Amino acid sequence: MNNNRRLNSPALEEIQTLVSRFADACMRRDAVAFKQLWTADAVWKIGEPFPLLENGRDNVVAAFVKLLGQWEFFAQFPHSLLVEVNGPSATGQCSVEELGQNTTTNASYHNIAYYYDDLRQENGEWLFCRRDYRYLWLGDPWCFLFMVIRKLASLL
Repeated sequence: MNNNRRLNSPALEEIQTLVSRFADACMRRDAVAFKQLWTADAVWKIGEPFPLLENGRDNVVAAFVKLLGQWEFFAQFPHSLLVEVNGPSATGQCSVEELGQNTTTNASYHNIAYYYDDLRQENGEWLFCRRDYRYLWLGDPWCFLFMVIRKLASLL
């Protein structure tokens, strides 16, 4: 990514707002607001150790609702957004920190990750057409262990 291209463009501010709206929708558990952030052909991918791949805005929103159902508390904090704008499309990446507390076990969840984004401007508004979440660090090994056991149990 050429981090020096058009950093002062109006698109940068609009995309920063989009990323902030994503985090806000997560923290408020607002599926309606979350849905408004995606294109109809959206793809949401979350990498290992908790892989998820959803295609289409409605499937993305359904996954969002299901994921948040396992958290008593969940907060997301995006940092360090880098964007490259090419007309009505853009790519971006930002580091993200997440905190949560599991509803079943009360275990804490803490991670650092990167979101790699493809964005598209539709009707004058920037939207996510793809978000790819890649874990860099996952804290609290007990929470991690519980989730791995739960994943394995679902395969039986």
